[in-house]
Amino acid sequence: MDSSSVFQCLCLMFFLLASITNVNAQNGVFSIMKFGAVADGKTDIGKAVNDAWYQACHTSGQTVVLIPKGTFFLNPILLKGPCKDQTKFTIQGDLKAPIENQFSVDIEYWINFQYVNQLVIDGGGSLDGQGPTAWPYNKKKLPTTLRLDFITNSQISGLHLFDSKRVHINLFGCQGLQINGISVQAPADSPNTDGIHIGSSNDIMISDSNISTGDDCISLSPGSKNMNFHNVKCGPGHGISVGSLGSEAKEDDVWGITVRNCTFIGTANGVRIKTWARSFASIASNITFQHIIMDNVRNPIIIDQQYCPSGNCQKGSSQVQIRDVKFIDISGSSSSKAAVNLDCSQSKPCQKIELNNIDLVYNGKDGPAISECNNVNGIAIYSAWDVACQSNGSSEILIPDGTYLVNPLRLKGPCNGQLSVNIIGKLIAPTEKEYWYDIDHWITFRYINGFEIGGNGVLDGQGKSAWSSNTCLKDPNCKKLPASLRLDFVKNSKIKDISLIDSKNVHINIFACKNITIKGIKIQAPAKSPNTDGIHIGLSTNISISDSEISTGDDCVSLSPGANNLDIENVKCGPGHGIGIGSIGGFRNEKDINGLVVRNCTFIGTQNGLRIKTWAHSHSTNVSNITFEHIKMTDVSNPIVIDQEYCPSHNCSKGYSSQVQIRDVRFKDIQGTSNSKIAVKFRCSEIKPCQNIVLKDINLQYTHGIAHSQCSNVIGVACGEQKPPSCIEQCTCLNRNPIY
Repeated sequence: MDSSSVFQCLCLMFFLLASITNVNAQNGVFSIMKFGAVADGKTDIGKAVNDAWYQACHTSGQTVVLIPKGTFFLNPILLKGPCKDQTKFTIQGDLKAPIENQFSVDIEYWINFQYVNQLVIDGGGSLDGQGPTAWPYNKKKLPTTLRLDFITNSQISGLHLFDSKRVHINLFGCQGLQINGISVQAPADSPNTDGIHIGSSNDIMISDSNISTGDDCISLSPGSKNMNFHNVKCGPGHGISVGSLGSEAKEDDVWGITVRNCTFIGTANGVRIKTWARSFASIASNITFQHIIMDNVRNPIIIDQQYCPSGNCQKGSSQVQIRDVKFIDISGSSSSKAAVNLDCSQSKPCQKIELNNIDLVYNGKDGPAISECNNVNGIAIYSAWDVACQSNGSSEILIPDGTYLVNPLRLKGPCNGQLSVNIIGKLIAPTEKEYWYDIDHWITFRYINGFEIGGNGVLDGQGKSAWSSNTCLKDPNCKKLPASLRLDFVKNSKIKDISLIDSKNVHINIFACKNITIKGIKIQAPAKSPNTDGIHIGLSTNISISDSEISTGDDCVSLSPGANNLDIENVKCGPGHGIGIGSIGGFRNEKDINGLVVRNCTFIGTQNGLRIKTWAHSHSTNVSNITFEHIKMTDVSNPIVIDQEYCPSHNCSKGYSSQVQIRDVRFKDIQGTSNSKIAVKFRCSEIKPCQNIVLKDINLQYTHGIAHSQCSNVIGVACGEQKPPSCIEQCTCLNRNPIY
């Protein structure tokens, strides 16, 4: 054959090979049917799949291995990379696993992908593990349906997996995987059929999926990091579990796990962390379970550091340190009485455990749901509250010595018996903006009759993180910031012997309460911290405040509409804005303020001393029967002031006269020094002058000269010593006259 003929022959062979490749891969799609696959559910398609994979993996550009619609039988197969570019493995048909023991027992996988970057597995097809044939051999190694080893930046979506002989999906050594829109199904009594098992992997997201199995819906083993699971429906099964951990030496830590917006129906557990009792050392930390719904779940919230499924384990104390775990907004029903069970290690107690907004109901005959805790150094306020509130007789909630992070919480009654909250430790508020911006509370108690807060502990509002966001002086529609401690609709209760520091807004807010005693408290915030009133009271009656020290950036005590029959005694105030009534008249139909006594109080370096303030452009209401007596002032800017043209923004409507009627106000035995020349200032309404104002025994010295008083639209009397000289009518004090 001459050279010309040889060349023509080679060209023909090249053309034929190119034609074959083109037949097998139209537009980068490698259909297994082009490689000899038969859709009869009996013939092994392994060679066709392997050949199609090899061609797709070694072709440049995006390629697709296509398993079209139909029923296919597939023996165990290993598909390896690396591949040149993104490779899709599209399963439109139904794959069936073998049932013979030689392909099922002592085998690790059915379908295994390894060392692939940018792998996409999709198509809406199904993987039938045919598990019932193998489950009787569960004591031996059985194959995972879909195993991914060392896969990166990849995605699994739209698949249906059922009846795996063991785990349905196993991820090992993977990074940057997204699993979404899948369904996993196996009988509730199928052994070890976890939905998705993850180990030594990071940055895994699972979402919008339904998992019903005989074991964990999702399980995490050592080395699982930065996991995000959301919108997963789980049940039946064993819930979502971290662990079991600690079985081997030098295990990698588990951290950065977030499970949110998930639903559990009829599962053996809900959200769980489990470690072997006699374990090796490792750490599980930074774990959040949030916005979870439980429906008839046996153990909704559980930390089990005595895990022993066989019941025949070596006893000991777990060396796995669990810390920084949050259970937030978990609600629904428990099928066991102990809805919350935190059984931590004796030698390494759980640290910084937070239970926040837990609402789990148990409807069994043996009573309401309870929580059980061992060796937990953390905050379980909601669970403890639920148990104590439902108990008859007297109950105490103890927050021991230590520092605890507490996100916003609201504790509600009514309760069955008398409650006390004994705060010995220090509670700190969150600094993240999502937990305080446009939120009106940090810790709130509501609808409770007869309870007490005490213990000499501290509530640290960490206000520095939020004060720069306070725009209320300039913007009347500003976003609210949280009060540290709120009492709403509370009766016959006490707050005593606690300290509050650096609230983001008001430190203590009393609203719609009755018969409240506040005694022996300390409140502290910088003088320039905005709107950090010590105690603010509105729509409340019979409130007593005594023997306390308040230093803030706003009023030490402030009263808003509807505050009646208040008694304030032995309070040390400063720095701050003093004790103030108002501002009043900002809204229609405001309730009157009637009956306030402030006595034996001390003001040091405050902007104001005793003050009543109303808006000039105001609605009609009344302030009456007010007594300030036996008061000491030291270097106070405005010791005595009634201001019915109050305008902190200096941008209020002008030309109006206040509609608030102030009457029957007594200032008696007020002594000390003023830091302003005008020590007594009454600026009352032109159309509704102040009525029956009494000044008796006033001795206020101006630190830089001679003090003065200033009055407008005031009807009243002054008697006894008057320094500065009074600007209202001077007369003789008649003790038999009730006005004095």
